[in-house]
Amino acid sequence: MTNQEKNRQDYQVLNNLAKQARELKDLAIMRASPLEAVTLMEKPLNFFIKSIYNLQNKELDTFLGWKKKGYKVKKGEKGYLFFSTPKTFKKEIENTKGEKEQIKFNRFCKCFLFSIDQVEQTKH
Repeated sequence: MTNQEKNRQDYQVLNNLAKQARELKDLAIMRASPLEAVTLMEKPLNFFIKSIYNLQNKELDTFLGWKKKGYKVKKGEKGYLFFSTPKTFKKEIENTKGEKEQIKFNRFCKCFLFSIDQVEQTKH
């Protein structure tokens, strides 16, 4: 499988996770008290994706994040797919006057997170 195919497959999985997360979020909001509903509305989709993976009470971080904390990911462990923090992109477009202008936009990309159960402290 090429990198492009793998990337496409990851985004397809992430789209499915987002759909499930939205459904969970809507259901949780409907069942919540008015005050709890407001709090749930502010939660990002990753909060609900964490629930789909059954990782609600687990510390998560990226491969490099764990490394900086003095841990290493155990051999063979696979990361959980989540949305990354928004990244800013630039694109050159032609405006209505035919002039080229650069626009900036934010986009959520993918990232892989590992739980505390998937890492071990680095030996010093």
